[in-house]
Amino acid sequence: MTLQVDAVLKKINKYTSEPEFTPEAVGKVSGAARGLCLWVRENERFLLSLLNYDRTKNILKNALDRKEFFTNTN
Repeated sequence: MTLQVDAVLKKINKYTSEPEFTPEAVGKVSGAARGLCLWVRENERFLLSLLNYDRTKNILKNALDRKEFFTNTN
């Protein structure tokens, strides 16, 4: 999943990194474009939080696995 999220973020970064790609600037041209700009920006924010969650979940899983390994005295 992380690879897919990274790929999507890389693709939309072409647009979101542009200083002119703001809802205010795009909205001057078209109301519909403003809505799409907001949608893309919110999706980018969601994907970044999803990526952060996935990485945090993996860190926690590894820590719990190590704890179990060190506390398991068979």
